[in-house]
Amino acid sequence: PQVLHAVEPEFTDEARQANYQGNVSVHLIVDTEGNPQNVRLASHLGMGLEEKAIAAVRQYKFRPAMYQGHAVSVQIVIEVDFHLH
Repeated sequence: PQVLHAVEPEFTDEARQANYQGNVSVHLIVDTEGNPQNVRLASHLGMGLEEKAIAAVRQYKFRPAMYQGHAVSVQIVIEVDFHLH
């Protein structure tokens, strides 16, 4: 699948004040319509950023994966970056 629309995740106030940065890995299934399904964490970061990463990825839109000319559901992992600068 290809990302057609990505949403930037929001920082929590706690993470922003602490200048806390990093990455969160998110597992999901991209369905045949290009929508994220079964979004869940693959790695943790802390300070509430996991919830913000999941909320952002749930708003993504994808071009679905194709197999033999048909759209298919596939499982992927997305890295969500949290950087202040």
